[in-house]
Amino acid sequence: MLNLTKEIRSLSNILTQYSLSKLNNYNLKFKKMKKLSLFILIIATVFASCGSDDDATQPETGEVNDETLIVGKWEVTSIVIDGEALEADDCELNSTLEIKADKTYEEQTYGGFSGGPCSPDPLISGTWELSGKTFTQKGDTSFSSTILELSATTLKYEFEDEDTLSDGTVVTFKEEWTFTK
Repeated sequence: MLNLTKEIRSLSNILTQYSLSKLNNYNLKFKKMKKLSLFILIIATVFASCGSDDDATQPETGEVNDETLIVGKWEVTSIVIDGEALEADDCELNSTLEIKADKTYEEQTYGGFSGGPCSPDPLISGTWELSGKTFTQKGDTSFSSTILELSATTLKYEFEDEDTLSDGTVVTFKEEWTFTK
């Protein structure tokens, strides 16, 4: 019986040592897994925070500042002069404005009368710049307009213009042009 007790104690010591070594191995593995998980979490956080700054290209409230939106060939869809829309068959509604990425533009306007033959005016070209909501076209004549709406498919701006009547009277009026791509 004494031998059996010694063997049981010996076996118990062996099992305890084996269990402790296994437990130490599990503790080491758990610590390694914990460190690995923490490392993965840190890496994931870094990648998530290093995304592109899409908000940086968005205009501030009320301010148009993304020049990539304005580039393209625009076709006139409506012209409103002092609150009155031009007739659908007015020749000016055939006009186009091509704004190029190299900061140049070409504008093709049309003359004629409602219901009559339309003829292209001389091509207008020059350079352009966009500063906030102010769109400036510079060429033989230069003028600035205020952008009211700018999206991937719509450009709407307004400007003041003047005309001299035959009696020498200068008439000032406000025009609002809407374009689509």
